[in-house]
Amino acid sequence: MPRCKEGQLAFVRKSIRPENIGRIVTCQKYIGYYSRGDVVTVNGENWLAPDTDDYWVIYSESGIETQYGKSKIAYIMDSWLTPINPDLINDEIETKELEEA
Repeated sequence: MPRCKEGQLAFVRKSIRPENIGRIVTCQKYIGYYSRGDVVTVNGENWLAPDTDDYWVIYSESGIETQYGKSKIAYIMDSWLTPINPDLINDEIETKELEEA
């Protein structure tokens, strides 16, 4: 079961291209669960799953480095993303404000 959810922001914590590490992206579309070496077809493009995992189409307005150059969309394994939970961020801000009061 994927950790991220469709439409959720996520932090790229691992990437083949180091310049993508640290980017904030949107998990645009869940592609599915694939085993290492499975052929994955998205938008008529075939590629091999590098490892067994859940896979996402991610989006970044500022662009993501891919093997073909910079693109607004890319594919990534769920385990390489850290989901950003806005409810937790708001809870942490409220807790900090209460502690400071």
